[in-house]
Amino acid sequence: MNNTRDTLLVAQAQALCDTPHSLSAICNILALIYWSADSINWAGLYFTDPDGSLYLGPFVGKPACMEIAAGTGVVGTCASRKEPLLVPDVHAFPGHIACDSESRSEAVFPLMQDETVIAVLDIDCLETDGITPDQFRSFQTIAGLIADLLAKEGNLRSGISSAD
Repeated sequence: MNNTRDTLLVAQAQALCDTPHSLSAICNILALIYWSADSINWAGLYFTDPDGSLYLGPFVGKPACMEIAAGTGVVGTCASRKEPLLVPDVHAFPGHIACDSESRSEAVFPLMQDETVIAVLDIDCLETDGITPDQFRSFQTIAGLIADLLAKEGNLRSGISSAD
């Protein structure tokens, strides 16, 4: 990370992890991401169901798609590939799901536990090419922090899930 602002963002996210309450930390980290740049218009989590579909978890922004089928859209593609994606123009992404028609670019990060995607961190931006490489690297580091919080709080997903 070359950008001081992005380095500070990661340090702030790390500081928010210093709590016994993982869900509180995750919600605050999502708010931190949301407010880190004027062009970010959504930041949140999608949790995976056993069938591979994804359902909406904690987020900051406008109401969003509540369920995403396995392997569809940017979020579903991230989960199925098990790799982060930076999409500079969501309208050029095959199968993009427009939960918010104002979103122009997107970054997604799989949150892994034992080689399994347990959730996807999704960050939307109002501008095409709106997420810089430095921001992307910062968000990837923050995704790792969120994955650690989810692992620490093993019951968090089942407590949120309506599938149980």
